[in-house]
Amino acid sequence: MGPGLCDNCHAKPKHVEGTHVHQYCGKKCAASAQAHKHQAGGHGGHGGHNGHNNTHHVNSATICLMCRKAPKHGPSHFCSNKCAAQAESKAICLLEVPQGHDTFKSVEHQFKDTWRMPGRTPPSVKYVYKIVEPASRTAKYNHYRATVEARGQFTKHKLTAGNECRRWHGTRRECQLGEPGNTTFCASTTCALCSIIKSSFNLAMSRGGRFGNGIYTSSTSSKSDGYASNAHASPVKAILLNKVVVGKCHKNPGLSPTLNAAPAGYDSVVAPGSQVAADELIVYDNDAVRPSFLVVYQP
Repeated sequence: MGPGLCDNCHAKPKHVEGTHVHQYCGKKCAASAQAHKHQAGGHGGHGGHNGHNNTHHVNSATICLMCRKAPKHGPSHFCSNKCAAQAESKAICLLEVPQGHDTFKSVEHQFKDTWRMPGRTPPSVKYVYKIVEPASRTAKYNHYRATVEARGQFTKHKLTAGNECRRWHGTRRECQLGEPGNTTFCASTTCALCSIIKSSFNLAMSRGGRFGNGIYTSSTSSKSDGYASNAHASPVKAILLNKVVVGKCHKNPGLSPTLNAAPAGYDSVVAPGSQVAADELIVYDNDAVRPSFLVVYQP
């Protein structure tokens, strides 16, 4: 396994010194994360996370998203295999992430940090939900990632396995999914948001684009916001944060509306912001991408 993505920007791999893996990709992200912690406040005194002096207190920033009683285990969202299995048994489902949780802060930070609309401040993130998918769907994604990793050997270059990244996707919402108390998917077959969460992305539903018949995501939240819409009046909008196997990406491809696959020897296509209004990442395999979080924000 590779060092994983930077805990701050979630775009670059963590910095490795010898056998030690740092939390961040570099000094800039380390300083940014430290500043973010100070802004968030804290009353824990010196030397660590709040509440560590009380062995019976569970830090709400690391609490298990299933039982809400014990701290989650490492990078997992759950405290144990039991809670993970319980969540999986309810799949497909949404688990609300508390606002003070490390996961909420991570998603919120990525949303605000990648908002690049001149003259408009980043919207306020109101709710974040972890999307729990069935084991069969996770297995297909993991298999695809392992195949791409075996071919590209990205971890040897201190990248994540399969060169996996988190990217945004905006689409149409016909219901109130994600609004307070509403985690039930609607029955409409044309609600793209519910369809993607329930069945993941499907190339058969692609309408094509400037880089062919693929699944389009972006590292820029404001770019994907332009595609997020509501069928009915609502004070909030919803967007998806997805995990994407980038693999070996073909950069600066030029407009190629007839593409049905990445060019030979590549796994994806990346169009930088110099070619389009903001960057776009396109994959051409259903198992190269999975919706990971539903993010609800107030524009």
